[in-house]
Order: sequence, then C-alpha cells, then structure tokens
Amino acid sequence: MNKLLFLQKNWVMLKKFWLWVIGVSIICGCGGKTSTQLEENIHDIQDTEPISPKDKAKIEKMIYSIPSPVQAALLLEKTGARFDNVYMNSVSKASSYQTTPQIALNIGVYGADLAYTNVYKKHVEGLKYFSAIQKLGDKIGIGSIFTPALIKSFENNQNNQDSLISITTDSFTEVHSHLKKNQQEELIALMLVGGWIEALYISCQIWEKNPSKALGVLIAEQKFSLNDIIEVIKRSPKVPELEKIYKDLKELVAAYNKIKASYAYEKTELKKEKNLAVIENQTKLIFTEKDIKTISKVVEKIRNSII
Repeated sequence: MNKLLFLQKNWVMLKKFWLWVIGVSIICGCGGKTSTQLEENIHDIQDTEPISPKDKAKIEKMIYSIPSPVQAALLLEKTGARFDNVYMNSVSKASSYQTTPQIALNIGVYGADLAYTNVYKKHVEGLKYFSAIQKLGDKIGIGSIFTPALIKSFENNQNNQDSLISITTDSFTEVHSHLKKNQQEELIALMLVGGWIEALYISCQIWEKNPSKALGVLIAEQKFSLNDIIEVIKRSPKVPELEKIYKDLKELVAAYNKIKASYAYEKTELKKEKNLAVIENQTKLIFTEKDIKTISKVVEKIRNSII
C-alpha cells in the first residue's frame, strides 16, 4: 500500500529541521494505517532478534515524520506564546544523569530546551544548554561532535538566529549519523522521545498558564506524531528505559484518543525535482479544554520521570 504524503498548511513556512524531512512532508501512518484513533492495547515489548535492516529503514522514516525540537519551537512561537524559562529542565541537573539511557533521554530534553532558546533569541541561556549537551555527550562518546570551535561559533553568532538554528540542526544531525553508524539505535530513540516529550511539555505548560486556541491546536496535532513515537520505540533495541516510557505512553494514547480528527483534501502538487507527489490536506481537530488539560497532566508525569 502506498504511503500517504501530506503537508499540513501550518507547517509550510518552517525554515529548519533537526533532521531534513524528505520532500518537506510528513509520512502519515508509516505502516499504512489511516485511522485517526491510536492503538491503546500497548503490551510489554517482547525480546526480539537484533534489529533488522527492514526495521531500521522503518525507524528512519518514522523519525523523519516526527516534529523536531526546532520545528516544535518555531510552531510554538507562531502561536504567539511567550517565552518562559521556568518550563525548561535546569542545566544544573546535568551532572545527575549517569547511565547511558538517562543521558541520551536528557540530551533530547536539553536539545528541545536549546531549540526553544534559539527560536526565542535567548542566546545567553542557549549557550548554557549547548554546553550541557556537550558535557553529557562526552559521557556517551559523542562529545567530540561539539568541538571547541563549534561552541565558539555558537558564541560568535549570538545575534544571528538563523545561524544558531543551523548550528543546532547540524550538530544533532551529526549525532544521529554517528549513533546510526555505530548501531546505537536505542540511543537515537531515547533522544527522540526525550526531545518530543520536552517540547510537548513546554507547550502544555504555556497553555496551562494562558490557554489559547492556536496553542491548543498545536498540542492536539501531536496526536499524529504519537503513533510514530510508539512505533519507533517498538522497533528499537530493547532497553528498560524505553520499555518504561512505552508503557507510560498508554495513558497518553488514551488521552489523545479523546481528540477527533477529520481530513479534507485540497490539492496535489507534483515535485518533479524530488519525484514526489505532495498531497495537501486540511485537518480538522475536535477537542475540549478538558482534553488538553488531561494531555498536559499525562505529559508532565512522563516528563518528570525522565528528568
């Protein structure tokens, strides 16, 4: 069954991605599912043989479909939400993360916080998060990516938002490539989950303080990413931290299934240079404030278990 490629209107203007999304599109369903309801029957992850090339390819496609921290921060800014550093994970906690899975999760968390500071031009704070990521990276063999020259470049571009976003994007792309080359897909999954949860947590906390329709829609739209997050975890090498998050997500799935979604076809655009047909849809999401509050509480609980 052919995969459905669609580009939602409110994602068109994004300038940067953490990982370049093929065709500037979102891969919907990844396994051919078209239902707007998420699978709630989440069982324990079963021990399997080493991850297969087929699953590696599926994981890669799913990763491309999940909003990066930079995407999430740009979309958050677009809603008119104001910056507040109280929602970020304090860099003072970095030294408390000792195990490799803990470190990978919180590199993802700090990556989301870094993207948040970059987009909102809080560059002094951003440098602190960039340095925290570098120090954590040292502990799991990726610190060399964040070279003194790279950190200096980050410092020298404090007043250039595009450059800082580019440095952040390129750095995490290199981290992804390094971990993939060394067959450490579980660390890629942990960073991905950590970043996605943190970005969603920040959005939810801002909404709690100042509810707005635009921000509520942004939170509701993550319904489409959650299924891919779950599938990435299922297909990644098994580690206890991923198994715990996998179980915790069952409650989040139930919360998101309260949100109903419908699609209205708009047009198909051919991208000859990329050999793609991009189908644009308008998505209508139906939700209440109670739905968003429930999602917010669940996300907060998962996030606090990570940090």
